[in-house]
Amino acid sequence: MRRKIENGKVVKYIPLDYFSNLEVETAKELDSLIINKIKDVLKKLKQAGLLENKKHDLAFWYLLGKGINELIESSEFKKLEIPEYDLKGVFDGIENAARIELHIFENLKESERQNTFLRNHIYRAYKLAQFPEGYVKKVGSWDTWREFLERPIFDRDPTLLRKLLDSYLKKYNKQIERKTAREIIKLVNKKLRGYNTRYMPSDVLDKIIEEIIDTVDQY
Repeated sequence: MRRKIENGKVVKYIPLDYFSNLEVETAKELDSLIINKIKDVLKKLKQAGLLENKKHDLAFWYLLGKGINELIESSEFKKLEIPEYDLKGVFDGIENAARIELHIFENLKESERQNTFLRNHIYRAYKLAQFPEGYVKKVGSWDTWREFLERPIFDRDPTLLRKLLDSYLKKYNKQIERKTAREIIKLVNKKLRGYNTRYMPSDVLDKIIEEIIDTVDQY
């Protein structure tokens, strides 16, 4: 790791000659794929009239997330054979491209940027778009979805989140408010902390989910 001065600050960096030719070419191909996809998303956002709202609502993040999923699932991306543990770097690259092309995150101070993977807006948009669009709208706002998508237990077991949401919608038949989402998460942490829900018997897990939804406070 080397150091250099940028804007009066010492920054650490890795020199280009540290990497093999193959790694450099892979990085260039990845950058090209990311930029092209973000430009494609930008075009679709403009067509949908979603760039005017500076708060970037649910439709904005869903469309962006859909583009990211298309990128990750594309044959061109898979050809690069990027290991799963390097995906954070991929999402950092997507965030940088989105900042430049879509002009989002521009006003965030460094201290305000979400520096944990699950709190990264780009990663949450990616996970959001793995649900059907109609279902996403039925569940609630972007703020509500953010509460769920940044929780490690749901990242480890997306099926658990879907079961909770299905159970809530079936019982109450209305959107989930952000405060209600937080209450659900508190109950999940209380009743399921320490359990690997992917290996729990389905009937046991379903009973716990039913108890959570039955006892959640309504706002």
